[in-house]
Amino acid sequence: MEAGHLLLAGVFLAALVFLSGCTQTSLNGQNQSQNQTQLAPYVLQCINSCNNTLQAGDSSALELGPCLLDPIPNEPDWVCDVAHSPRQEMDNNPHNQCQDYLTGKAHHFVEVSTECKLIRAV
Repeated sequence: MEAGHLLLAGVFLAALVFLSGCTQTSLNGQNQSQNQTQLAPYVLQCINSCNNTLQAGDSSALELGPCLLDPIPNEPDWVCDVAHSPRQEMDNNPHNQCQDYLTGKAHHFVEVSTECKLIRAV
């Protein structure tokens, strides 16, 4: 009977870890607009920067997966990067990534899609 309790405790612990999630923030595009008030300021700055680029008619620049904010203003430990979802090889090119993150000046990044939807914030 003790083995059954141990198994039950293991299943409970696994479910708790699964439900609690990680420190990574990620939203799909359908829920993002509804939840923008819940997003951290650095995430909103990244999304806004991307949207400003789109509104300026520079969507082709976003297709290259550029670094938009290096660092994010008032958040020197964060950068803002554009990537494809699903990820493409060009997203792994250091030339397209934020230099502050690559050199260790910044330790976190916000990644948005070419449509300015949050992919993740780590």
